[in-house]
Amino acid sequence: EDRVTRLIANAAKVIVISVNYRLAPEHPYPAASDDSEDVFLWARAHAASLGGDTAKIGVGGDSAGGHAAINVAQRQIAAHRPGPAAMLLFYPGAGMPQNDRSYKLFGEGYGLDAAFIDFILPREFPGHAPGSRDFDGFMSPVDAKSLKGMPPAVIATDGFDILRDVGRRFADRLKVEGVTVRYTNYPTLAHSFLQFSAVVKDADTASTQSAEQFGELIRASAPASAR
Repeated sequence: EDRVTRLIANAAKVIVISVNYRLAPEHPYPAASDDSEDVFLWARAHAASLGGDTAKIGVGGDSAGGHAAINVAQRQIAAHRPGPAAMLLFYPGAGMPQNDRSYKLFGEGYGLDAAFIDFILPREFPGHAPGSRDFDGFMSPVDAKSLKGMPPAVIATDGFDILRDVGRRFADRLKVEGVTVRYTNYPTLAHSFLQFSAVVKDADTASTQSAEQFGELIRASAPASAR
C-alpha cells in the first residue's frame, strides 16, 4: 500500500495514516471496523502532534477498507460524537452485491470473483449466508435505515467490477439523505485499480482525480456534528 498512500498524500495534499487492520477469517467482523475506529479516534487525539487539523480528519479505503471507513463514520453518529470531515471510497464494499447486475456480469475473470465473495462472506460475517437478508446496517451500510448525517464523500467505482453497482447505490442513498457526494464511475477499469496506478494510465488518472477531489472536499468541510 506504500505507493497508494503516497499518491493520496501527494494528490490530496493531506497527511495519510495507513491502518493495518486485522483481517478475516482469523479476525472476522467487526475487527477491521474496530481497528479503523481506534485509529480514527487516535488521530483525532494526536492530530496536532502530526501537524494536522483536528477538525479536518477524514477516512477512506478501497474495497473492504471502504466498508471499514464507512463504519467509522456510522459509529460516530451512533455514539453522538463528531464524525469524519469527509470520506474517500474506492469501489467500496458498501453492502451485499449478490443481486446486482454487475455481480452477474463480472463474477469471473475481473480480479474480484463471485466465488471469492461466496467463500469469504460467511467467514467475515460468521452465521450469515451469502445472499441472505439478515445483515444489519453496519454490515451492509447501503441498506441502513438511515444514513443521515454522514460526511461528504468522494466515491469512485469502476466499470468491470462486481462491486460497481453497490457503490453506485450507496452514492445514491447518501444523496437522498442530503449528503454531498462526488461520484464517478471509471468505465475502463476493474477492481483494485489503485494498485495498478503505477502502470495503467486510466488507473493513475482515476486514483489521482479522486484523491484531488477528496483534498478539496476535506478542506471545504466541517466535521459532522455530534448528534
